[in-house]
Formats: sequence, structure tokens, C-alpha cells
Amino acid sequence: MDGYLNRKNIGAMLLLALFVAACGDNEGTPAQTATGDSAPVAAQKAAADRGTSPGKPSPPISIDYKVVGVPIVGQPVTVELEVSSSIAVREMRVSYQVMDPVVLFLPETQAREALFTEVAEGQARSPRVSVIPQAEGRSYLGVMVEIDTDEGLWTRAASIPIQVGSVRAEPRFNGELQTDEQGEAVISMPARED
Repeated sequence: MDGYLNRKNIGAMLLLALFVAACGDNEGTPAQTATGDSAPVAAQKAAADRGTSPGKPSPPISIDYKVVGVPIVGQPVTVELEVSSSIAVREMRVSYQVMDPVVLFLPETQAREALFTEVAEGQARSPRVSVIPQAEGRSYLGVMVEIDTDEGLWTRAASIPIQVGSVRAEPRFNGELQTDEQGEAVISMPARED
């Protein structure tokens, strides 16, 4: 009987692993979070023709960045972007905005967008954005990339973190920090009935 239960448990674990693998994982990093609606139908059909999964569509856009220097309150800091597309692009528009103007300022002399035309597959463009931190802590520069292709209009957005100073947020726990029988730290989250 024990052998039967073990095989049954192993079978259940394998099914769970297959389900998780089929769902895929979320792409991106904290600095590279994609947003936008579903891809055009033509793009989904093209993916199917190429033999790739037509699952959750992802824009063929890459956004990388580098903060140049050490951000200091009141001093301009430059963010170097590198944006590209894995398909040919008729037009690529890169726009910028600050998430909270109280802590991060976009100077009036800084263009709010850059436009590139006839960008080849995989060819990177490198716009630079200058911002002025207004307070210590973490603030974000919003970047949106729109591309116009033969397959339709695609959009991807990213929030680029800019850390000023060494102010770190204290981690918050949901539940109560306890120690189990083996001496390991665990977070206890008892169920509540309301």
C-alpha cells in the first residue's frame, strides 16, 4: 500500500510540474517590465508559422539601460537606454516620463521622446535621458517604446529605478516571524475566519 501511495504522489508531482512548465514564467526584471495589450492577430499567426508558441504574446522589443554615475540630490544624472526590436521597424518612438515629479525631475531642456525610422531587425538605438533627483530614496523613470511594423503596432513599457543615497526600505513581513522545530526562521500566517 505504501508503494502505491508513493507512486500516486510522484504521479501528482509530475502532473503539477508539467502544468507549471506549460504556464511558463514571467519575463523581465524590475527594470524591464512589459505592459500592453495582446499582440495583433497577424503576429500570432506568424509565431505559429515559425513554430513558436502562440501563447501569451510578447512584444518583440528589448529595453536595456545604464545609469551613468552616482545619482545625487539636485544634480543631473544621465540614463543611457538601448532599445531594439527583433523584427524590422518602420518607426520606433521612445517616450519618457517621471513617475513622481516631487522626487525626480525631468528638465524642460530634456526632450520627452525620440523618434527613429527604418530600424533594421536587431539594430539598437541609444537615446539618453537626463533627470534630476529631488530626494533620497528610489524613484522611477518611465520609458515607453512603440514600434510600427508590418505585423502591426507593438508597445512595451519599463520603469527604470534610480537609487539616490543609501536609504533602504526595511522589509515588511505579512504574518509573524517564528522559529520551527529545526531552528529555521519561518513566517507564520494563521488562517482567519471572518
